Amino acid sequence: MVNEERLSPDSRFATTARNSNQEPNLSVLTDLYLPLIGSNAFSLYMLLFGIAREDKYQFKAHSFYELQSILNLSLSDIETAQHKLEAVDLLSTSIGNEKVYRFAMHLPLSSAEFLRTDLLTTLLLGRVGSVTFKQLVQRVDQPQNDSKETQDISASLLDVFTVTKTAVQNPPKEVVELQQRKADHSRLSVNQQALKQNPFDFNLLIEVLSNSFIDIESVKTAYNAIIAEHLLYDIDEVTMSKLILKAVDLKNNQLDTDRLSQVIANDYQNATTGQMKKTVVQATKPVAKASQSSFDTQTKQIILIAQKTAPLAFLNQVKKQKGGFVSSNEQRAIRDLVAKDILPIQVINIMTYYVLVSMGNATVNKGLLEAIANDWAQKKVATAEDAIVAIKKRQEEQSQPKKNTRRQSNGRHTVKETLPDWAKRENRNKDLSSSTMTPEKAKKLKEKLDRLNIKKK
Repeated sequence: MVNEERLSPDSRFATTARNSNQEPNLSVLTDLYLPLIGSNAFSLYMLLFGIAREDKYQFKAHSFYELQSILNLSLSDIETAQHKLEAVDLLSTSIGNEKVYRFAMHLPLSSAEFLRTDLLTTLLLGRVGSVTFKQLVQRVDQPQNDSKETQDISASLLDVFTVTKTAVQNPPKEVVELQQRKADHSRLSVNQQALKQNPFDFNLLIEVLSNSFIDIESVKTAYNAIIAEHLLYDIDEVTMSKLILKAVDLKNNQLDTDRLSQVIANDYQNATTGQMKKTVVQATKPVAKASQSSFDTQTKQIILIAQKTAPLAFLNQVKKQKGGFVSSNEQRAIRDLVAKDILPIQVINIMTYYVLVSMGNATVNKGLLEAIANDWAQKKVATAEDAIVAIKKRQEEQSQPKKNTRRQSNGRHTVKETLPDWAKRENRNKDLSSSTMTPEKAKKLKEKLDRLNIKKK
């Protein structure tokens, strides 16, 4: 509600900013907000934010005459600028019984958040035109006010700006196109092929949850986290909806992604969720013969299993064959690696096999996985076959005599290559085809995974 109190030079205000230790993003303010609010409101915002920083959460009253003197604006101009800042949520205004205006300063939205807000982008387009709008898009982080004994009298967006009903219901094509590009950009990239082969219908998930108490927007925002859990455990849409409802923050009905990860991990570890069985990627096509021509039969089997199996199911089966179990730290290590979205699932599975079987480690260590992943990502390892080739190439390099460090005539030293732990001498002669997993164990592993496939069907 717009304030109806009349201002005078003696009217008092106090300014707070919970984020006063952060600098407002000037690029966002000047490129996106300034065309909407104008120079007076921009100047008022910067001045009030500076005052809030100096007062450091103290309730220190100032007079509006101070604002008039510094900004060289009339009270009417200051009030108009105040309402514009309220309308775009850069400022919240409340007033208590002592009749002191309380200005709570907000940081601007990020450029991505601003451009995902239809009303703001529509207004910006209307102000600057299509050509300038596109240029601004190309060029380019809110505390709550202490509401105790106060009434929120901030102007809303529509109190200050006029937007037709048609523009709200049918946003201009430039805004629609922008939202689509932003939505597409937020999708996972490296594992898109995995989703194509074993898709997850996110729209179906939304439909299943639509009649529940959960805030649907929080589910949409958690797209990447949900897909990552699907990739890790191969959870179908209906099962995922049940797990999501267990992970709702009942204070605000929003999905808590950290809680979702914990709920799924607990169900997986306790073996209570029947749908969490295997694979992310159903290998509908055999691996190209040309790419496997140099591999022996056992290695080809490992490649096929790596392509067909979800990473935590793969890890679980390998650990069982070794007589061990999957620890919570190992689950987190694999989950974090998948969430980084830098290597495909099948490559992560080969990495797991390499660390546990070829290297003979008892567990998968996060630091070790990240070291290998960093190396393979830089080398553009994109398939299980590529991963095995990378392993063999490293082993061949390790088998070559190392050159001693020599001092050059100019006094400089030749840089000696430092190998990561997984590539040191004790692992040189280990290969996927001659690992501690015997053909009999490999056969048993494949039979277990095949039974999982049959159960799922």
